[in-house]
Amino acid sequence: MWLPSAGTYWTLALFLVLCAIAGVFLKNTQEPDGGLPAYIWLCLIYGGLIAGIGLIHALGLFTVPADMPINAEGVTAFKSFKMEVYFTCIYLFFPVMLLGQYALARKLSMQVIIRWIVLAWVISLGVLLYQRFVDHSLLTFPPWNRMSRYAGLASDPNAFALTTFLLLPLLIIGIRMETGRLVKFAYMLLALLLIPAECFTGNRTAAGGICLFVILIPLMMACVNSHWSFRWRIAAGITPMLVLGLLLIVAPMLQDVFREFGGLGVRIAQSMQKMSVGGIAGLFTQGEQRGWLYGLAWVLGISSFWSGWGPGGWYREFSNLVYQQTGDIIHAFDSALNHYLLLMTDFGLPVMLLNLGLILMPVILGLFVFRQLEDVKLRLAVVMLIVANCIFLLMIVTVPPSYFLDVVWLWTAQLASLLIIAERHDVRIRLPRHRVCKAGLGILAVAMTLMVFAGSYEAAFGDKYGYAARAHAPWWMSDRGKQDRDR
Repeated sequence: MWLPSAGTYWTLALFLVLCAIAGVFLKNTQEPDGGLPAYIWLCLIYGGLIAGIGLIHALGLFTVPADMPINAEGVTAFKSFKMEVYFTCIYLFFPVMLLGQYALARKLSMQVIIRWIVLAWVISLGVLLYQRFVDHSLLTFPPWNRMSRYAGLASDPNAFALTTFLLLPLLIIGIRMETGRLVKFAYMLLALLLIPAECFTGNRTAAGGICLFVILIPLMMACVNSHWSFRWRIAAGITPMLVLGLLLIVAPMLQDVFREFGGLGVRIAQSMQKMSVGGIAGLFTQGEQRGWLYGLAWVLGISSFWSGWGPGGWYREFSNLVYQQTGDIIHAFDSALNHYLLLMTDFGLPVMLLNLGLILMPVILGLFVFRQLEDVKLRLAVVMLIVANCIFLLMIVTVPPSYFLDVVWLWTAQLASLLIIAERHDVRIRLPRHRVCKAGLGILAVAMTLMVFAGSYEAAFGDKYGYAARAHAPWWMSDRGKQDRDR
């Protein structure tokens, strides 16, 4: 059966539909000189690298016997091939959704986009509340149903929590931009419901992100309202620092209070206790697997520096690395729990940096266009999207969002909105017009692409790491390895 069952068919169908939408709308997206915008080119290059790396690894798995185990866990080449195709599509959703959101944002107003996003989230919220108060088993899968963590219609509780954080700035922007009182009231009510909804997911990262965003609102308002007096702006700017300092002092004293709330409160209290013992590092090492997973991801990323181990490479190579280090055979029970390390493990450092560039460029353009804007509502939208995405870049250090299509949908909508606002004020990334400079950039892009694909070929077909060569590796054919696999 094609893994993971019907979900793969649904994912592939959605991917093809999004590709069609992006292609149709982007057909008329051109710069004044007739070419595509530079950011679109970067998205296409990023998508091409992911597809190329995925294709090379898929061919490497296809050319070895289907029943050959390709890792210490005993996963066969055929099963890995199917998962390779699946993960390639999953990773391609980010550039495809970004292109689609960019194309739609050129046609639709921000108010309309926010309304559709809010509608989808409200439906998911309704399911989450039903799960919490009526039927715990509805669309709730292990281990979340045993942990009393709920996800609504999201990928999992962590995905719902991240979408909740991303929705907060959109609701505030909608409250400011909408003219109808009923819509404003509905947005305010939903903003209040964000807190209990986040608590039901049990996600600490999103809870921290929401708190930080709310604390920074006075500072954002001071930046937006340039007509405020100097004293008011200074007071608004200092307030977040005072609140953060007070929280750092008071929060450790409230561990018992947090525990009484159960669920998220207990997890927050546990995090505080770990910090009191081991500092910031204690969050990743005191009774946590994160530090160990980060170390494994770093080793895997460095060992295939240019191109990684292919889409889904973390799950495929996890048991191999653990077996070589400890002699134990362990299933990849979780992701690397870090967006940047996970991308580096699967695709190498160049692709990870390109991904980071695609995220940061709209934020940087937003900073440039903010200085030109006079409309207070638009200034508020830009500064809130900038701050939200900066916080989100910190949040994904602990929760990689690439596998959560719902999170990617909201995330790319924000990035596309920043791009369009900047574009409408003639702030954009421009390719050099000089022919020599264009040729130089083209040569650099081709050389980087070839280096990445060469690294992928070495990882898939090479004598040292290739799938066919694994059967002859000293560690792979050791007596201990044979016994463990036979058992």
